[in-house]
Amino acid sequence: MWKKGLINVVCCLCVYMVHAQQQAVSSVQDYVLFPGNDLTLPPGGSVTLGVWQIVKDIPRNSVLKVEQWTIDGKDISAQNPEEGSLTLSLTLDKATYKAPLKVPPHNPVVITVSFQPEGQQTKMILYSRIHIIDKENYFYISNGSLGTGGELYELKEPSIEYARDQLEFAFTKPDSRGDIIVVNASGLRKEKEDQDISSGMSITVAFPANSKGGEWFISSSDDPGIPPYNVVALIYQPKANQPTIAYYSVEQVPHIIPPHFAGKIRYFSLKGSTTITVYDPQHHLLKGYFSGQVVNAEGNYLWASGAFSVKLRP
Repeated sequence: MWKKGLINVVCCLCVYMVHAQQQAVSSVQDYVLFPGNDLTLPPGGSVTLGVWQIVKDIPRNSVLKVEQWTIDGKDISAQNPEEGSLTLSLTLDKATYKAPLKVPPHNPVVITVSFQPEGQQTKMILYSRIHIIDKENYFYISNGSLGTGGELYELKEPSIEYARDQLEFAFTKPDSRGDIIVVNASGLRKEKEDQDISSGMSITVAFPANSKGGEWFISSSDDPGIPPYNVVALIYQPKANQPTIAYYSVEQVPHIIPPHFAGKIRYFSLKGSTTITVYDPQHHLLKGYFSGQVVNAEGNYLWASGAFSVKLRP
């Protein structure tokens, strides 16, 4: 049921997307260290961090004066390789963190940045907790609230190889504008040993074939030669026997301007990215990870990150 439902969702992404209501949900903070203050990376993975201003729950570019970046409380001039590495951009407003090849002794690794927004005298400090997780198929969701952690959903791996091949796989979906690779990893959530009933979960990722993933996007049918989408969909049950919840990297909103588009739907990709780390047709293996902002049908936004390792079908 999970596999069939997710494939149907992704294959219809251009015509069926979550309807995010245009409502102003109050933000916890005016600025965020994107892609979130609580996220995950696999060992050896990397992520570009940058200060974005939150406007109606959507991250926007901001003008600011950066003063200092730190990694686990230390200036970048005194980094410890066991904690990974932090490299600043020339403009100092962004930094790329590369995780160590094994889980660090202090996990999560905490990155901070201090800055002064344009036109303000107050200095602000933002942080991002980066959990280095060495697991195959999982996602981690957080609402971005200060002082609260997120929740990890790890897929329970089937004990039979055949079952795993049926539940964790990737295939090529032909499209006139460019083929798409669709990744599906679904099944039961790995729970604590004392729990008898597991809840369901699934991860779906779609990205242009012959690419290494990249920034999330969705293009219209008027964009010839541009693949239709690079997206992520997460469906899960918070607990067993509870209704499923779906979050997507794309939202749809009604056209307002110009008037002749009234009643039609526009699709917008939220900010995030997918990175493919292994594409090996010879050994039928596809691996990667993702992070960014997602939204559900009620217009609730979360920060999501995760990783996948699936069988690549011919």
